[in-house]
Amino acid sequence: MGVSHSPEELAHKLGRLAADYGDYPKSATSEAALIVKENVTKLAPARLRGVGKRGARLSVRYTVTGAGVEARARVSAEGPFQLIEADTQAHIIPKARTRGARRYVVIPNVGVRSLAHHPGTKGKHPWAKGVDISVPLVKRLYETKANLALRRIF
Repeated sequence: MGVSHSPEELAHKLGRLAADYGDYPKSATSEAALIVKENVTKLAPARLRGVGKRGARLSVRYTVTGAGVEARARVSAEGPFQLIEADTQAHIIPKARTRGARRYVVIPNVGVRSLAHHPGTKGKHPWAKGVDISVPLVKRLYETKANLALRRIF
C-alpha cells in the first residue's frame, strides 16, 4: 500500500495490522508445532516391528492451548517411542511362566531355549534429532511470519 495520504487510510492499515497480529501468536505456535511433528515423524518409522501382531504404531501429536501471548503447544509421542529413542541395556529374557502350557524362547538361526540373553540396543533418537532440526526452522518461522504482516500492510 505504501504511503498513507490521509488519517483514515492510516487508521485502516493499523486496523488490518491489529487484526493480523491478534491471531499471530496462536497461528504461529500451531505452525511451529506442526513443523516439529513433521520432522520427528520423518525420522521415526510408522510402525515398530516385533511389538504386537502388526507392529506398534508410532506417531506424534500436538495440542495448542491459550491465546495471545499465552499460546503454547504441547508436542507428544504416541506409541512405544521409548524403545527406539533411548538405548536399552543388555538383559535376560526369561521364559514366560504360565500354568499348564510350557513356553520357550525361539531364537532365529539358534533354536529353542528356556531363556535368551539380549545384547541391548543402540537408540536411534528420532525425537531428539527431529527437535534439533526443528529449532532453527521454528525461529525463522516466528521472525518471517511477524515481518510478513508488516510488509503486506505497509
